[in-house]
Amino acid sequence: MKYRAQGINHQCFSVLHPWAYDLDKVDFKYIMNNDLTGKICEHLKVQNAQVFWLTFFKSQAAVSADDFFSALRELAHLNKVPQFFTASLPAYQAEAQNSDYLISITANAKEIIEYVQQVVDAGHVNGYNALRD
Repeated sequence: MKYRAQGINHQCFSVLHPWAYDLDKVDFKYIMNNDLTGKICEHLKVQNAQVFWLTFFKSQAAVSADDFFSALRELAHLNKVPQFFTASLPAYQAEAQNSDYLISITANAKEIIEYVQQVVDAGHVNGYNALRD
């Protein structure tokens, strides 16, 4: 309600499901529709991670852990290694809990780079990287 009282246009925001987040922990500056390409590339210094984030999350600096790991699952399927995602699921669930179910390019850059690179490396078995091919 406080953002409505400020007169912020609803088109400025991505879809936010209030039942899925603790709204006191959501920083609304992260979900404004801005071009954050420079900031994303600054925090995610590896090209595979940059391409991954910009492909799946465009101008968002933070996403729900569910969305992040769903995108990783999709990447694993595109790289023809869905079994890798399944095997890594316990680690992903632990990371989601550790990050309070919010993945941010500022707070979780190291983890984002690591998880994306693991899926890319697993896909090299097939000689394929969906982020580049």
